[in-house]
Amino acid sequence: MTDRIDHYRPEAIGADLWVEIEPIAKAWVMAAAASDLTTAPRMLTVLCKHLAWCHGIGLELRADVVLHVDTIEQFAAEGLPGKSPGSASTYRSLLRAVGEMNRPGSVGGSGYWFPTPA
Repeated sequence: MTDRIDHYRPEAIGADLWVEIEPIAKAWVMAAAASDLTTAPRMLTVLCKHLAWCHGIGLELRADVVLHVDTIEQFAAEGLPGKSPGSASTYRSLLRAVGEMNRPGSVGGSGYWFPTPA
């Protein structure tokens, strides 16, 4: 399964952007899917689309920005034209799972955080 991740290359993302997002996407997905690599290819596909969208609107490709719940919600609302509500929900769920394993103090620990409720 890690071979599928290592050799993953999205067709819809240009080479210049892929060079920038590849290490980020693969590291975050490996942290999130470490205990169940069967979900990793789908996570990687969704995360790459999300990272490309974030890059396209000028966001910094940092976990605390890209994987913030508000950014995920905005992507689900604006970055998935033509997707059904069920597909948008799946994207949200997978991105939140990636985020949960990449916040400070977690296994991935790359800077993800959820805002605390007031």
